[in-house]
Amino acid sequence: MQKELIEYNVGDVVEFPKNEVLEGVVLSIELKKSQEIFGDKAYEKDKDVLVVSYEVKGHNLHGTEYFNYFPKGLVPDRSKLGKFLKRYENLKVGTIVKVDFDAEGNYKILL
Repeated sequence: MQKELIEYNVGDVVEFPKNEVLEGVVLSIELKKSQEIFGDKAYEKDKDVLVVSYEVKGHNLHGTEYFNYFPKGLVPDRSKLGKFLKRYENLKVGTIVKVDFDAEGNYKILL
């Protein structure tokens, strides 16, 4: 099987917002083991992790955030999940989130 040659040129460059906060929506939430996500690099291979996929509206961008899993009612307020819940009140499919888009093209959900 021959590998496909991957090439890009300047015409492939698209201008995206820089240093802006965009609106996104949570598309899915999955519970996985850390080893499924991070492979052999996982620190605690059997740890439960929430995998939250989201889309940035109007820009056809998809992202993923990872949260340590905690049982309901036992989410530490300073954890990443706790910060998310304090800002957005709930974590479920359809939750509207704010996504920070920096000048280098990196983006993440604001906590």
